[in-house]
Amino acid sequence: METGNKPTTETVNRDADADLSLLLYKTGRSIKQFLLWIARGIGAAGRTLLAILLFLFRNILWLLIGFVIGLLFGIYQVSKTTTFSSDMIVKANFGSSRNLYNAVNYVNSLISANQVNELSTMFEITPAEAAQLHDLSIEPEISELITAEMYRQEFLEPERNKKMRLDTFWTRTVKYEDFKENLTDFDYPLYKITAKTSNATVFTKLGNGIAAYINSNPLLSAIKQQQAESNAGEEKLLVNSIGNLDSLRNAYNQRLIKGESTVPNGNQMMLLQGTKEQSIPELDLYDKMIELQDLLEKSRNRSATESNAVVIQAPFSPVGKKISTINRVSTLALYGFLLATAILLLIGFYKWLLAFEASHKTGKKPAKA
Repeated sequence: METGNKPTTETVNRDADADLSLLLYKTGRSIKQFLLWIARGIGAAGRTLLAILLFLFRNILWLLIGFVIGLLFGIYQVSKTTTFSSDMIVKANFGSSRNLYNAVNYVNSLISANQVNELSTMFEITPAEAAQLHDLSIEPEISELITAEMYRQEFLEPERNKKMRLDTFWTRTVKYEDFKENLTDFDYPLYKITAKTSNATVFTKLGNGIAAYINSNPLLSAIKQQQAESNAGEEKLLVNSIGNLDSLRNAYNQRLIKGESTVPNGNQMMLLQGTKEQSIPELDLYDKMIELQDLLEKSRNRSATESNAVVIQAPFSPVGKKISTINRVSTLALYGFLLATAILLLIGFYKWLLAFEASHKTGKKPAKA
């Protein structure tokens, strides 16, 4: 029996050795293929870099000509006019951020079309001042504090009429990182508008003109009116509540002066020992008044910041800041270089198309451009 079992054991061992050898072979082959793939990638990157260097070397003269033309044009523009810029911070209420972007685009369209009369009417400036406008740009004020406050107001600050939903609220809360990643430029409350002009003293009029243009929107005006009425009603309610609590506090004080206890059954000692079965009315009343005072302050602040669809929080500086001439000249020189590069690439592609057409007729492969 022992002699009969030995061939079976040897066969199993040989199969195991064969499987191990096959595994090692496949592993080595995979590593080799991976290394070859890396080598091919490095080679392709090297050939691409070499092709770029050859392109630059062969066309260095034309590229320098484009760079010099852009540089000279920039110097001409700088010597012709001096540009000033200034920033303004505005708060967009009632979902008016898109209107704000549309207004900026509209102004830029008027500037590019040289519609000085429309610009003069919009900003209440002279046509000569309107002709000196260069462009406007807008971007949201983004910071971690602003984003965190938006998240708190959206998800962590329950509405007063939805307190019963707090039990299931957390199950629907969006994670902060997901909320932050899905924000668009139109979702933020504050925006920075940058104006550029060759007139250093016209910026104050520009800010008022943009705000007035947006605030004249009929829909936003109706929303503003409704919000103002709601804020006024809330403020009146809070003022009356504080007045009633103050009257109640005076009544408690009068009872204390007369020696009457304001605690049920007069059990003050139980309160001093920390028992939670009773509470001191005077302390509860004081806490409630502090809470209402805080709500009143927030309500008044909200009324001030929601006085219009667009509220200027930091106006344009009365005198603009001179834009660095080096940046303008270098930018235009870079544009000249890139334009020359694009033209050369188009010429090379056109030559390749001609060679491809010729090779298609003769049956030969086209030469590389």
